[in-house]
Amino acid sequence: MKKLSCQEFWNCLIYTEKRLGGSLSSLKPGEDVNVYLRTVSFGGSTSKAIVLFMPKQGCLRVLGTKWGDEITYSGQSKYLVKAIPLSNPSLIEVNATETPKLPFLSEAKHDWCYYYTKAELARQRKDWEGVNTLLSEAASLGYQAGDPFEWLVFIEAKAMTGDLEAADKLSERAFQSDQRTRKGLCQVWKRVQAASPAEDNKQPQILENLSRYRCGQ
Repeated sequence: MKKLSCQEFWNCLIYTEKRLGGSLSSLKPGEDVNVYLRTVSFGGSTSKAIVLFMPKQGCLRVLGTKWGDEITYSGQSKYLVKAIPLSNPSLIEVNATETPKLPFLSEAKHDWCYYYTKAELARQRKDWEGVNTLLSEAASLGYQAGDPFEWLVFIEAKAMTGDLEAADKLSERAFQSDQRTRKGLCQVWKRVQAASPAEDNKQPQILENLSRYRCGQ
């Protein structure tokens, strides 16, 4: 039986709800993951995992404890939420110079999800200005979020670059679209607060947002 790598074997994509208790023994770190299909097999570990989420309305996203954490997505399936602490987005090569070529598939259309995915990658590099540029480009083409949670990355970028007015407006837009974004908004504004000096004159506005979204609860 030939053993394949994740790059060669599609079954390295494990659906936790379907596989838990089988090829995925548990959602604990260090657990072996073994998948067998006819004459090939895949072996991996839960300590080398990346958690992906594809909402019904919205874009594919990478989750993890730093961004897209279990608090932000607490309203989703328990199988997803419990897997998030395993996710290690640092396994993603954020400075790759080549785009992988998928057989029989052409490059995806440059729609909202294209800009959103690029923005998430820029956030991983902490390239906040890059995130803002991507939002401007998407908006100029008439694109907007299909899922209110997709505004979070852009809210954070606006706030981190000092444009709290724009961050406030996007926060309110996300919250009014879906109040389940409240916890995600809190996580964003807490990170903004942590990144801002205590004497920063924007601290009162940050505290106002933390209060508005009941972030102490």
